[in-house]
Formats: sequence, C-alpha cells, structure tokens
Amino acid sequence: MKKKIKNIFKDEPNNQSLMDEVKDSVKMSRKNRLKASIGCFLAGVLCFFFAALTVSPIPLFFNPSRFPIPYVIGNIFIVASMFFVVGPMKCVRSVTKPKRIISFVIYLICTVLVLYVAIKTESFVGTMIILVIQILAFGWLVLSYVPFGKRIAKKVCSSCV
Repeated sequence: MKKKIKNIFKDEPNNQSLMDEVKDSVKMSRKNRLKASIGCFLAGVLCFFFAALTVSPIPLFFNPSRFPIPYVIGNIFIVASMFFVVGPMKCVRSVTKPKRIISFVIYLICTVLVLYVAIKTESFVGTMIILVIQILAFGWLVLSYVPFGKRIAKKVCSSCV
C-alpha cells in the first residue's frame, strides 16, 4: 500500500493497469470469501422470508406492491453470494456461456418484470406467473452447473408426463 502511495506522488508512469490495481486492492482470503458468501446467502433467504410474509393464502388480502422489494433484494443477495464464491468476473463469464445465457437472461428479465407488474399493475396473477417463470429459469441455471443435471431433469419430467 505504501508503495502505491509513493507511486502516486512520483512522476514515473505506473505500469499497472486500472484492473490490476483494483484486483490487488480487493483481494480476500478464501475464508473471508466463504463468510461473505454465506452472509449474502442468509441475507437473501431472510429477504425471501420477508417477501413471503406479504403473501396471503387468500388473494384478496395480497398486496402485490409490498412483495417485490424484499424479493428482488433477496435475488441480488443470492447472486452476490455466488460472486463471492467464484469471483465476479469468473461468475459473469460462466453465466454468459451459450448453455447458460438464455436461462440467465430470462431470470434477469423476470426479476425486472416482477418489480414492474407488482408495483405498476398490482396484478396478483401476473406477479405469480412471472415469479414461477423466474424460479424455473433459476432452477434451470442451477441445473446447468450440475453434471448431467439438465439431462436428468428432462428425463424426470418426461417420465412424469
């Protein structure tokens, strides 16, 4: 750190790129990354719990405008927990692979749509339909990380039908 401060005040050009400097300044130990990942995951689960408290079994008492904020914040925490485990750049490279990009884009679009439909239209049915699609997209994304996960899911679903 002292070396970086000295380099700032010198007239010599710094050979390190901005990304290298950022990488050097935000290094975390494996133990700290694991703690942060678990913390983000638990915070996400807690937000999902608060979102679930707003859902009533009787659609008449369900206020869709209170549901999406804790739900979307929970989604952000869950994604952040994955960033801490493998690193943000590796995670972004991983979800943009051809076998995962479609489910990830559907997941992101549904996250935005849940906010829009719940707050602007206050539609219970619309919110629930988009929520189911988002959960399916996330499940398909998770299955893409499991060896033969998609293939097994397809076989299970075809045997049920």
